[in-house]
Amino acid sequence: MRIIDKPIPKKVEPNLLLARRNLQLASSLRLPWQGALFVLLAVTSSTAIMFWLNLAPYNVNMVYMLVTLFATVLFGLSAGVITAVIAF
Repeated sequence: MRIIDKPIPKKVEPNLLLARRNLQLASSLRLPWQGALFVLLAVTSSTAIMFWLNLAPYNVNMVYMLVTLFATVLFGLSAGVITAVIAF
């Protein structure tokens, strides 16, 4: 039998399926008010820390971008959009 004639196995490891399911449901398992609370606390605390450290103005955007990234990854797109609107 030639290499071309061999059927391709469609076996997927269970760990990979579980990882995909967990990734897919990561932001949907949290409640909407938890995302809003995280957004408010993250933006407030990062602003307070930046004022306390007297951070240069050109670094402020990078801090808010990180907060927006974490909010989007942990709580979904709506929390990320709210973070971007509040922070900037």
